[in-house]
Amino acid sequence: MGALAHGLRPRRPALGCSLIFVLALAGCGKPEGATTTAGSIGGTQQPAGTSGTGLVGPERPVAEVLRADPWIEAIFATCGDDHYYDRDTSDLIGILVDKLEHGRGEPLKRAIEELGAMGEDSVPELRRLLDLQLNDASRAGSIQNTLGALGQNDGAGAPEQLARALDHPQRTIRTVALRGLRRTGAPPDRFDYLAGLARVGDSNERGLAALTMHATDAARAELLFLDWIERGEVLDVEESILPLIALSEVPETLAEAERIRRDVDPRARAWFAAMFAARGDESAREDLYDALSDERTVVRSTALRAAASLGLWEVVAAVLETDPESSIRASAAAALHSGLAAAADGEHPELAPTEAQRERALGALRSALNGEDPTVAAEAQIGLTILGDEEAVSRALLALDESPVVLTRVLPSLRERMERDPALAGRVYDRLRRRIEAEEQLPWSQRAASFQALSVVRTRAAAELLMAYADQAAAEGAILSGAPAHRWFCVHATNTGPQGRKYLIELLLEEPDPVRRLDLTFAIGGERDDLARTALTERMENDDLPPLERLYAASLLVGLGPAAEVAPRLKRAALRTQDDQGRIGFQCLLWLWY
Repeated sequence: MGALAHGLRPRRPALGCSLIFVLALAGCGKPEGATTTAGSIGGTQQPAGTSGTGLVGPERPVAEVLRADPWIEAIFATCGDDHYYDRDTSDLIGILVDKLEHGRGEPLKRAIEELGAMGEDSVPELRRLLDLQLNDASRAGSIQNTLGALGQNDGAGAPEQLARALDHPQRTIRTVALRGLRRTGAPPDRFDYLAGLARVGDSNERGLAALTMHATDAARAELLFLDWIERGEVLDVEESILPLIALSEVPETLAEAERIRRDVDPRARAWFAAMFAARGDESAREDLYDALSDERTVVRSTALRAAASLGLWEVVAAVLETDPESSIRASAAAALHSGLAAAADGEHPELAPTEAQRERALGALRSALNGEDPTVAAEAQIGLTILGDEEAVSRALLALDESPVVLTRVLPSLRERMERDPALAGRVYDRLRRRIEAEEQLPWSQRAASFQALSVVRTRAAAELLMAYADQAAAEGAILSGAPAHRWFCVHATNTGPQGRKYLIELLLEEPDPVRRLDLTFAIGGERDDLARTALTERMENDDLPPLERLYAASLLVGLGPAAEVAPRLKRAALRTQDDQGRIGFQCLLWLWY
């Protein structure tokens, strides 16, 4: 964007003189040849500047200002060990496995994730730890972490290790194991055990056991499910297993389902009707319409879900138009726009609507958009906006002028549409810019909703405008949601996407104030992508920066990972740091994360 309205401008490389600095020092600048001592850290002289949390100048050295910042303070507050870190970071598996027993919070979460991503390489160490945990009742808490890592692991040996926990006496531990096995399938010799668990556990455990059976041996599980359904023995987990049966292509499953489909409970009958209607059986279609006309809400809801799951979009459209209950019509609208959006994205091609079905669905959504039921109309508005319907998009753009409540309600669908149609971002940006300009006389706190809305526009222009207002708000000493204005705006600028964050990197390289650089560093590292990793690594390894600023970049980088790349770099950065506080902080991070 070029010139900004009402005197706002993109930030410049030149330092200039901010209002808050003027008020603090009763003037801007010094006579030529005068010097200002802003503090010297690690032998590097740092420039004076301003921030939203404190002044850097003759009386407040950089190190003191940074150390007082809440974000820096949080690093030291979580410090358990600050002595020399002597572990070998060339092989992270053992280090990460130790975190499963002794870690907490984000370090633990990332250890589970990374051990899972390592595949078969991490399975032997996970098996070793599991051996200890299964034989020690005091380790019942940490065993869930080990199972969590195995559950995300695609290694060939992971299912066997997960299955060992199925015999554990604690239901919570069995449940964690089942969640992992639901994705990978269990060893074949555990099928009968799972079948027993699916009939005697609590409803959650039974449902997971049934799904794991299907992941282990789909054809065998489906026939057993059908037997249970015919006997009426698994009513509380039918919603888990019926979709699996309905989508089956196993001949024996189809034949058995056809045999029993009219002799089961109403919800199962609705699923079987949809199952065979989708395969062209007209009598089954009549059965489905009967279910959709049932006086019981639960039966109609089940029939709607079944029709949507099988891609019977014309049936779902009819429900949207005719069901007497608002909640079911709203569900039908949601199912239609979800199905159409998935098809547009190339997902589930087997369920993609024909052109006739698509037009029928869009027609029903457009009628609902202009209908009298506000709940259904709102759902249709969301769906049609996501799908790019011009009337719905125009209404959504108009709603950007409304109250913060309406603004918040309409933004998610516009954001999703902008991901599919980048050109829409310009229209949203223009509308929000005009809204922000019209609110110029309001207090900053009353304008927050508008700035938050602008942050979902993932463009450089949105980041530029946000940061221009950040400068203005900071100069006026504004506080938003308890945070200094510059920090608040940076937190939200994180959402402006890669192009927006590239602009923030440009600002970071120009910014003279160390605390404001922390704000920008946070915003740049707000997404787990290569842009953030590269920028944060460069900050951490830049020995010309204040050590505590390098430390803050490192504290964000460890959360992005991967540990195999970050840990050795972090250790080298710690070894290079001569400043006492910085070195202690780096050691704290190393012990906390690795």
